[in-house]
Amino acid sequence: MVCGGNYLSNESDIRSAMRKEVNYYDNAAPATSKTTGLRLVVVSRTITSQGRVKQLEKSWETLGTSNPNADQKKDESQDTAKALGSLASGVEDTALKQKLKELENQLRASNQQQQEERAQSIRASLNLGSFLCTKLQDDWRFLDFLNQNYDALCKDKDASDTNCANRKAKLSEQN
Repeated sequence: MVCGGNYLSNESDIRSAMRKEVNYYDNAAPATSKTTGLRLVVVSRTITSQGRVKQLEKSWETLGTSNPNADQKKDESQDTAKALGSLASGVEDTALKQKLKELENQLRASNQQQQEERAQSIRASLNLGSFLCTKLQDDWRFLDFLNQNYDALCKDKDASDTNCANRKAKLSEQN
């Protein structure tokens, strides 16, 4: 089954509902075609309002600044680990002392894992932000190209030219 049409199809046939049955094999050999393939699409989320843009800008400005609550929690967990260590050193019972030391080690390992996950999350957010900025820049370049193309081809033409009307409609869809 081949879906969606191709570059040789009529404009009305280029749609996801367009289906065509194709044999996988022709005379015991795999069927090949220059017009059949795989189309990958990457889409970024659309920013739909000025409020959302301002919210993103504010989040971007505060990204990387020290969060006093996070620092306080970090200090509290380190203090808790120290408290467990000092408590363990003051206990006479060796079995209880061993359990307290194990609990201290587990707490330290948990704190370290939490810090590593936080750092990984920040890196992922920064990579995503970088990708989205690049995508936005590419989209603006494409839109500028469409505008320049429209101006060059349709600036001096009359309004009845259907190609120019189609270009104007496509340009309006992009805005």
